[in-house]
Amino acid sequence: MTTQEQTFIDHIYAFARRLLLLRLLNRLIWLVLLILVLWLSVAVADRFFYFSTITRAGLWVIHVGILLYLLGRFLFSPLKDYWRLKPKSDLTQYVRILSKAYNDPHEDLVTAYQLITGRAQQGASGALQRAAIEKILKQYDSLVFGEQAKIRPFLPPLSLTAAVVIGFGLFISLHFTEFKRSTLRLLNPTKAYLPQPEYLLTVSPGDTTVVKGKDLRIIARYQGPSLTACRLVYWQPDRPQNPRVVFMKEKSQVFFYDLKNIRSDLMYAVEAEPRNRHLKDRIFRSPEFKVKMLIPPEVQEVQITVRPPAYTRMPKMVLEKNVGDFSAVAGSRVTVRIRSNKEVLSSAWVGFGSGTKVPFRLRGGSGTAEFFVRSADEYRIFLRDTSALGNPDPITYHIAVLPDDAPRVEIVQPGQDMESVPDAIIPV
Repeated sequence: MTTQEQTFIDHIYAFARRLLLLRLLNRLIWLVLLILVLWLSVAVADRFFYFSTITRAGLWVIHVGILLYLLGRFLFSPLKDYWRLKPKSDLTQYVRILSKAYNDPHEDLVTAYQLITGRAQQGASGALQRAAIEKILKQYDSLVFGEQAKIRPFLPPLSLTAAVVIGFGLFISLHFTEFKRSTLRLLNPTKAYLPQPEYLLTVSPGDTTVVKGKDLRIIARYQGPSLTACRLVYWQPDRPQNPRVVFMKEKSQVFFYDLKNIRSDLMYAVEAEPRNRHLKDRIFRSPEFKVKMLIPPEVQEVQITVRPPAYTRMPKMVLEKNVGDFSAVAGSRVTVRIRSNKEVLSSAWVGFGSGTKVPFRLRGGSGTAEFFVRSADEYRIFLRDTSALGNPDPITYHIAVLPDDAPRVEIVQPGQDMESVPDAIIPV
């Protein structure tokens, strides 16, 4: 192969490489446009129709398949052709393209290339082939093959490209937040990526229960525009038209207020007033919550009966109702009868300071317990209702032990020394 022939082959190879690069560019542009159209259409659909989790998962699988196909068709295949192209490869198809570009009806370039590379059918003598090659090379010697690989034919229509790019950019500029959330939902179907509210007002404890007479702290945590004030609004369920409004105390964006000595069921809500003048007429209000008051069991009546030991011949002692302190001789039997404010009690017992417990025999909301006085002590009466709620702060009663001295005998009559005759009767 002569130097002129090698130069001819090199020019064809350079043209082929440039042509493949332009084809790769063309495929990349189409790939980007197709991805933008697919991305925009699905994101818009999710924005307006909000696909379910299952639908998003199905779309994710479909999109991955389409993306892999597009990458293989528009990127990997042109890359493979480009990297496989070598100077010794068969460049016939690229020479035919050059022949068409130069209006060569007889495909002289193809003939010259095939004769040089030995791909032509052997029919003429070597001298005739050499003469044909020289003639063709001389005819195309001044031409630059690379000029025929122009970029314009490989670009998509300008109107289509502009429509896609402008539409995509316009939608993003007007609906960036929604577009972002829709895209994230499609990339991760298991998460909803719901929009963040303009403010977040979290109130605790929410719906709750509280024992009658106890205090309840309401806490409100706020995120959003700065506030002028945060108020607690509460009312009785049967009197919603007469709510009470109090200002909550604030510490590090946490607001709180203590409701003291609760005596009835309540409803409450928290209102936040923004400082921003554009939001001046708006009040951020939490949902309404319920506070159910629990009535604990209480001893409404207690009756103490003390029975001293029989040898004392002392009568039994019935204390006045609701009197629990008493004095008794050691060994006395004490009966405690109670009546509570509950129709049914689950358990009740007498608890002594020494740690001893004596259970009540219950009947509905009443009960009876018995114990013996052994020493001075103190006791309290404990109740539990069917909700396991106990009586708060039971009263402490005290037991005092009366002295029980040994018997003494005193001779009252005659009461003095005297003399007596035998067999006399002396009254004592």
